[in-house]
Amino acid sequence: MARLDEPDAPRSPYKPGNGLEPPYLGDRGAQLERFGAFLADPSTPHNVVVTGLRGVGKTVLLQRYSIEARKAGWLVADREFSEADAEPSMFAQRVLADLTRLTRDLSLSRRLKDAAGGAVDRVTDLLGNLTVSYEGLELGYSPGRRSSKTPKQMLDDDLRDALREVGRLCQKSDHTGFILQYDEFQVVKEERRELTLSALLAATAAVQREGIPVMLVLCGLPTILENLGRSKSYSERMFTVEHIGHLHPPEDRLAFTGPAEARGRRFTDQVVEAVLLDTQGYPFFIQLYGDALWKGTNAQPVIAEDDFRQLRPGIVDGLDRSFFESRYRRASAREQRVLRAMAAGGGEASTIEDLRQRLQMSNSELQPLLRFLVEKGLIYRPTRGHLAFTAPMFGAFLRRRRDDAA
Repeated sequence: MARLDEPDAPRSPYKPGNGLEPPYLGDRGAQLERFGAFLADPSTPHNVVVTGLRGVGKTVLLQRYSIEARKAGWLVADREFSEADAEPSMFAQRVLADLTRLTRDLSLSRRLKDAAGGAVDRVTDLLGNLTVSYEGLELGYSPGRRSSKTPKQMLDDDLRDALREVGRLCQKSDHTGFILQYDEFQVVKEERRELTLSALLAATAAVQREGIPVMLVLCGLPTILENLGRSKSYSERMFTVEHIGHLHPPEDRLAFTGPAEARGRRFTDQVVEAVLLDTQGYPFFIQLYGDALWKGTNAQPVIAEDDFRQLRPGIVDGLDRSFFESRYRRASAREQRVLRAMAAGGGEASTIEDLRQRLQMSNSELQPLLRFLVEKGLIYRPTRGHLAFTAPMFGAFLRRRRDDAA
């Protein structure tokens, strides 16, 4: 029997990790089908928002979008946004830098060279000048540039011009169009009418009405929808929203059992039911459990209930020390108190009223803390007046943590 440290030991087919595509991409066929239809129809404006809780596979879906888009002849600029990128001066630079990169990709097109002459150089010069103009805090007030408009109006105009020119180059090339695909985009929000999201939406909508083949694909936590709505009232008409969640039956079962069966191993029904009960269809946990059970059972053909009972404590302990503890530490001391109070009810969810009574807090005190916890991706509101943890088993972790501390 092969040992795990032997070179011929079968490698685990499971891929627990951030942005790693699992061997079975469950429950995402409808999203890929819709996106494929958008790619095949460049003359009609399409934009997509992918949203869901952490760990449900949003980034994996984006990666598949990129693959399918490039196969269909689209250029794609991918970027994962950070809090620093969302700052007004940085936001303009990041978007313009992506357009510059796309223009350089277009310059490799033989058809474009034949048809457009110096068009690429002119667009590159335009984008380079704009990027320089947005380097400081004094947005848009570089010498020689129009100064009769507000910085916001200038960013609207500059982005529109840049999108238009890159789109025209695509139309002269062997590329269908171009896509700006941004992950973790919930960090981009407009407060005090700063120069970020509304400028991008306004510029994109304007050039799409002109028939320019550009698409926005924005991905982030559920707060991204609120940010878009506050930025532009027409955003709900501008985007197709793809809500990505936990895997539903039978996709959750297939995601767990399929990779092992493809390698000639299987789980007993009792193990499958126990794993699905723990993971609740959470894609990251399904991969993590599968990986741990695969590696912990020495390549035996059937992984049985005794194996699960032996290995589960180590799996849970590993989650506690890394996954759950790091999430807990994202919260402030007052927010941690709210999390513990949610878990004190014995489950993975709570009503706001029960929580308020446990904490002896007024609604005005509690609501800001809940908002911060939602923004940090630790809780969500499944229905009005109700709260739940974004990851399964987090409430149980908090109760274990409390018992250990006691």
